[in-house]
Amino acid sequence: MEVTRWRDVFKGTLNLDVDDGVVAGLKNMKELFRERPEDIRHPTNPTIPERRGGYYYYEATASVRGKTQEVLVRRARNPHDERCVELVAPGKLMDHLGLRDGSQVEVTVRG
Repeated sequence: MEVTRWRDVFKGTLNLDVDDGVVAGLKNMKELFRERPEDIRHPTNPTIPERRGGYYYYEATASVRGKTQEVLVRRARNPHDERCVELVAPGKLMDHLGLRDGSQVEVTVRG
């Protein structure tokens, strides 16, 4: 919260299926911050944070049909899928951006 200056973070995330090379490209960028595995409490499986090796967060903007939202792109150090990233936001992205399953989302990462 301190880094983003957001008042709240929506507890759910939005998973995005991304093109090949996107996660590899993020690995070459400077993250805003890193979340260590020992600082994470997974709601259903306590071994997941350690297996993922923690998470890296990047400042970004998500856009859909002219609507935008400041977001954080989150990727695992050891992702289970190299074609998936998560977006974290101060509100529910599905509602704010008017998304449906399969919607195209443009994400611009700063950094």
